[in-house]
Amino acid sequence: MAAVGLALVWVTRMLFPQRMNTSSLLLMMPDTTEMLAQTSNMILSATNNYTATAKATATDNTQPPLQNPLSTPTSSQTTLSPANDNTKIKIVGFTDHVYKDVSMLWYDRLTKLGYTEHVIVAVDEPGVEFFKSKNGAVRFESMLLSDDIPPELHTSRFIIKTRILREMMFAIRWKYILSQLEQGISIIMTDVDNIFNSHVPLADFMEYDVIHAYESRHPEEIFARLGFVVCGGMSFFKASKPAIHFVRLMFERCGRYCDDQTQLNSLILDLNITWDSTDHLPRPEERQDMSKIPSKSMIGTCSTTGHSVKIWDRSFAYRGVLLPKLSKCPANNWVAMPFPIKSEGEKWGRANIHVFKQRMYAQWDSHCGQNNTHLLSLSQ
Repeated sequence: MAAVGLALVWVTRMLFPQRMNTSSLLLMMPDTTEMLAQTSNMILSATNNYTATAKATATDNTQPPLQNPLSTPTSSQTTLSPANDNTKIKIVGFTDHVYKDVSMLWYDRLTKLGYTEHVIVAVDEPGVEFFKSKNGAVRFESMLLSDDIPPELHTSRFIIKTRILREMMFAIRWKYILSQLEQGISIIMTDVDNIFNSHVPLADFMEYDVIHAYESRHPEEIFARLGFVVCGGMSFFKASKPAIHFVRLMFERCGRYCDDQTQLNSLILDLNITWDSTDHLPRPEERQDMSKIPSKSMIGTCSTTGHSVKIWDRSFAYRGVLLPKLSKCPANNWVAMPFPIKSEGEKWGRANIHVFKQRMYAQWDSHCGQNNTHLLSLSQ
């Protein structure tokens, strides 16, 4: 497994050097260089036209809205196309069939907390069929990766295909968000392993065009320059012209597939954002200290796009360790994104990572549910 993981990192870096950290070390193996070059050319040639079109679309502010990418509902498919009529907002989680059980934990938890605006977006046919089998008990939409997969990818090596499909799912989120914003629907985009712990009125977020949650330290080279980084899987986007401008820029960077965690923070670095206060950020000489990560909320404005931006307090949108290092649970927590806990000897892979994500829900509630009335009510 270690060898496969190393090969995946190496092949990805060979194929997508523009998406990797600038400080990354590229591993070279002469006997396979020719094969990798052929494979890289095959995949990249299939996407050049799309990427060029995406960049033209994202940089042209007069471009008409994207066509709605969602599948047309049929009598056998229960979907929620409109958002809540009062707030015009959706909480959206994206999943494939591998994460279907994790997505059900996410969906049921939001339901028990009293939300009605949440919807799952399935990105593959087995996932669609699974949610159809719930006979209307789950609101879902479909936006299939297979609609965009170049034919050449089907014959690529497994480790290449797996990485690209994962990055395609990251990219498809931004295509969806842009489409929804242009229809006047604000979006809270979350990963399905984000654990919601209390009910916060969604209208509370409408004061800002964009809201992010703190990440820990990835990408490291951007953290070293900014003193903070934000999470690619937990954000709010208001259906406003400035937010649409920001999301268009992100859509441009992502193209057909991307590591959106890296691209989102790279965009924030490149934009001219003025923050209300940065005194709480670690000083440059402290940024190699793993314990120095910011927690205080920040508010800013971007002169490039005109969008107002906020970063949630880390206690409100918690991203960090769980057991055994977290001795005190975050107060007034809305959503938690704890790091998964790996026991000694356990190995993760695409085929079993969802098992650890499911277990993380129970671990969080066991550790932090005791002092949180909202969490306690979920088990009553």
